Amino acid sequence: MKTKRILVSSVLVMFILLIGCKSTEKNYPIQFEYLQVERLGGGQLDFRMYAGDSRSNLNVYVSSSDFQPVEKRFQLLIDENNMDAFDDFYKAINGQLVLNGTAKPSGGLTGTWLKLRFVRGNQVVDVTNPELLQRFTIFEKMVREALELK
Repeated sequence: MKTKRILVSSVLVMFILLIGCKSTEKNYPIQFEYLQVERLGGGQLDFRMYAGDSRSNLNVYVSSSDFQPVEKRFQLLIDENNMDAFDDFYKAINGQLVLNGTAKPSGGLTGTWLKLRFVRGNQVVDVTNPELLQRFTIFEKMVREALELK
């Protein structure tokens, strides 16, 4: 009988400990409307990326570049260099990836800052997952190249 009480008590303590230990990573099981990409400081750029009509393209709306209003719309197309970024974009916008992590903005003045946020209505979720931030930098490059061609 004493062994049974100890076993039940041990299971109860483990259950309480497991409930109390929360992960700092959070999935957002909602579908976001778009990804807001904002480069501040030198090389300023502000654009939104929306899901395209298929997983092989993304719709982009650029609102400003180099502190000037732009208002350009175009599509980005998938290729062998950006496949992983496209795949992660579609997973993230559908709430299937962990967006937060350990990345924090630098406390010093670096001259330029990059902010990525998934948005749905008035809900805004900053992307702080370092791997995702790194992977999504290709979108800024693609948008800059597209703006040069337009």
